[in-house]
Amino acid sequence: MNKYLLLPHYVVEGKKLWFLGKEEVTVSDEEIDVIKKIIEDKKINPKKIETLVQKGIIINGLQKPHASVSKVVISPHSDDAALSIGGQMISTDGWKIITVFSTCPVSVNLRDYALTPNEVTKYNNLEEICYARAVGAEVCFLGYKEALERGYEDVTNEVLKDTDIALIHDIESKLRSLLSRRSTVFFPLSIGNHIDHVLLNIIGKRMARYVRTVFYEDQPYTSELTQEELKRQLKEKTKGLFVIANVDITDVLEKKIELAAIYKTQYNKKYLTKLRKYSLSIGTSNACERLWGVRK
Repeated sequence: MNKYLLLPHYVVEGKKLWFLGKEEVTVSDEEIDVIKKIIEDKKINPKKIETLVQKGIIINGLQKPHASVSKVVISPHSDDAALSIGGQMISTDGWKIITVFSTCPVSVNLRDYALTPNEVTKYNNLEEICYARAVGAEVCFLGYKEALERGYEDVTNEVLKDTDIALIHDIESKLRSLLSRRSTVFFPLSIGNHIDHVLLNIIGKRMARYVRTVFYEDQPYTSELTQEELKRQLKEKTKGLFVIANVDITDVLEKKIELAAIYKTQYNKKYLTKLRKYSLSIGTSNACERLWGVRK
């Protein structure tokens, strides 16, 4: 399989390349031929695709041997797994992403293209599929509506609605039917207080009775809070937990940022520098992703 992937936002029609089916992208005939070879999974001279990689049209994925699933990351939305523990997903095998709230009605980044909520959701989920393929992971979507579509106006500054209490039980039941006791399951700490992350954090702590559960720090929220607020939230959200690993991702940090840029509906590369900042802030002289476990 070709390790180079055409990002899902692009489609070729004859000798033309279109972005989101709305805007023609200027590329040479030779580049069109290279893109077609990638789509057809044909052998390509790597030197001929460098400009396409630089333009953000093609991503350079990883070539990993197939491995059975041993690690499952519960991702609130398409992109949270890549942003928060992408370094570990790049470095090791056997991953599966379960994306819980897989609707995405708004994209600030793509607002100039007048996409409908269904179109934004389509591209957001295709980004998740592309990312999973790039890192050699499996992926599935549970199809629950995200907070904005459940009536929340400020997704980081509201208490749970009564309807979300029932939702917690429903999602937990669904996850229990999907998860193996042999897998390690990664849930968000809910740093940043996004309602969807908070719901999954509650579920993760409930499910610690049934499966080996660990918690990851929600990026980029960790870099958007003041130091005082981050310290306060970490103290609050890690009660009963302890640090089980500062996973060194120094060697793959830049690859983490490169692959996270797949999510054009969400982030640009300048924004993604926040991932570098936080990863370096929790290490000593290296970049880390920190994991928390349940204190027995």
